Formats: sequence, structure tokens, C-alpha cells
Amino acid sequence: MKFNAKLFLLFFVSFGFLLGNTIDNLKIYTEEYPPYNYFNQNKNKVEGIYVEIVEYILKDNNSKLSGKDIQLVPWARAYRSALTEKNTAIFALTWTEERDSLFKWVGPVTNTSQVLIAKKNRGIKITKVEDINKYNIGVVRDDVAEQILINSGIDSKKIQQAHSPVLCARMLEAGRIDLWAYGEGPARFIMRTDFGGFDNYEVVHILREGEMYIGFHKDTSDEIVNMFRKSLEKLKTVDIDKYNAILKKYL
Repeated sequence: MKFNAKLFLLFFVSFGFLLGNTIDNLKIYTEEYPPYNYFNQNKNKVEGIYVEIVEYILKDNNSKLSGKDIQLVPWARAYRSALTEKNTAIFALTWTEERDSLFKWVGPVTNTSQVLIAKKNRGIKITKVEDINKYNIGVVRDDVAEQILINSGIDSKKIQQAHSPVLCARMLEAGRIDLWAYGEGPARFIMRTDFGGFDNYEVVHILREGEMYIGFHKDTSDEIVNMFRKSLEKLKTVDIDKYNAILKKYL
């Protein structure tokens, strides 16, 4: 039989594409967003609600990947990677209308509430969105709370970006910002674990209530996305006790 170099090359390229299109080649990014995902220094590993759920999904699909392969990086880097790198997953990603066409979505996994937090002794009152422009607001760069503020018409000069939520909390504590825009659950967790509690702070305004998902680069194969979708559905139905146990462990 005559060797057909073109046919061999086509087979090789196609086979390589299939190998690169499997769940084991997925890059998974997250950020410091406790209790959903964060680095536990005592255990020297990434953990949290979404970490355990993603670990369940990977195991359910017999993947070689595990929690050790989840990369915890600043949110802006994780977000950009999920927008620009194929076969990339990101969590926990809040769904918004503006983001809808940018990713493929698996979930919802949990609910979320984006809020404005202030020191109680400031006595700040927000009765309408326009009131927010009176104050300096700290945000994590590219976080959904920042996007909500911008889309609400808040003056960009009033928004101060930080690369991490802990830095935002420090800025609020030091009086360098008046308000911190962030997810209520993670903000309370950070204040409780790193700043002695939430008693001296209060939620002064709810920006938006919504749902969080696992997001994928829009060119990630539907096969991989459906693997995640089916396993998540299994966790929330067949293995509902395990799902509830994960939530109870961290909340």
C-alpha cells in the first residue's frame, strides 16, 4: 500500500485535536473568594464550596485532574484567561446579562448577593443609586461588583481597584475608601477570619442578587461542558445530601 503523507498528517492533526479537547486538558482557574474558593495556609491547599464541587465533577468523570490542578490567581488574571484561552474554566462566576455571551455556563451552583459595605460609625445611608457617587468605593478589579457599578453609571473616578478582596477590606478598615462593593458572603467571611468580625460593619445597599456558575471559554467543547453539567445535576439530585453537606461545611 502506498504511503499517503497527506492522509497521515490529517489523521495526526485530528487525533491531536481530540486529545487536546478532553477534560484532562482543561485549565481551571479560581480566585481568593472565601468560603467559595480560597487558599488554606494551614493545609497548604485550595479549598471551599466550589473547589469541592469541581473535585466531585472531575472524579465523577474519571478525570486525571484534581483539586491540586486548580490554579488560584488574582481575579483579573482568571477572568482574562477564561475570556482568551480555549479549554479554560473559571469559578465562581456570577451570571449577568452583559457576561452571558462571553462564556459557556454550568449551573447555577449557588446564589449570591453583591452589596456595599461600610463602617457602622460612618452612618452612611444609600436610598438611591445616585447616592453612591458621594463616596469612594473599593472593588476587586474585573469583579462583578465593579461591573455593576459601572453599568449603573457610577463615576469611574469614585471607584478604586484592588487586586484582592483582603486589600479592599484593609482599605475600608483604614478609611481609605468609604464603601466596599463585593459579595456579601465572602466579605463577611474575610472580616470574620482576618479582621476580628463583622460587628463594626454593615451592609448599606444591595447592588444585585443573582446566581453563580462555573464558566468556560466560549470555544470550549460542548462535550466537556456537558460533562460538568451532567455531574453537577447528579450532585444536586442523586447526591443531594453530599451537596448540602458541602454547603453546610463552609456556610
